[in-house]
Amino acid sequence: MTSLPDCSEVTGTNCAARSGQRKIPGGLTNSGDLTDADELAGPDELAGPDELAGPDELAGDLRAVMSRFASGVTVVTTRWQQRFHALTATAFCSVSLEPPLVLVSVGKTSRFHPAVTGAGCWAVSLLSESQSDVARHFANSGRDLESQFAEVPYTLGRYSAAPLLAGALGWLDCRTWAHYDGGDHTIIVGEVLQATHAPGDSAALTYYREAYNDATGTELA
Repeated sequence: MTSLPDCSEVTGTNCAARSGQRKIPGGLTNSGDLTDADELAGPDELAGPDELAGPDELAGDLRAVMSRFASGVTVVTTRWQQRFHALTATAFCSVSLEPPLVLVSVGKTSRFHPAVTGAGCWAVSLLSESQSDVARHFANSGRDLESQFAEVPYTLGRYSAAPLLAGALGWLDCRTWAHYDGGDHTIIVGEVLQATHAPGDSAALTYYREAYNDATGTELA
């Protein structure tokens, strides 16, 4: 089998060596058993340090790629310093069932960041496809914090005392398990203390190509 140079030889970073990669259309590779050495990318086909994208270009490329990854939409809420705080979040996922853990990634410059990291408890509402207006509302960084829930019905989480939004598909009441540095974000892992869902089979709101969509992929106005 033809060997490939270590990633560090190409990028100057300490990456694991990559071998056994098959070239496929579009310049991508797919790991698998190789039967033809001619299919391997040779050292002269790999990008050198001078060809790597700069930070700004790479950030734009990453944003463009991730915009093609459809995700569900949540509103994360907390109560801190006698005030409710909220954030529309798509960077949310489950982590573990035993113990029950979820995570949300929060930008360090957002107003929500000091609130959720300081509170210790928070709640998550998984939005339905009828709640695109709610998602936009809590994504608006300039909204007034004092009146932000004035027209959004909610109940309070049993443990977090944070708003659980009416009309959502499901709700999670969490306490912070751990914080991790994630570049310009903080990755917040929460232990789920209570999980409930709405009856019926309503569809979820999704986010794709920087737009809110229903379950069929139709963009919502």
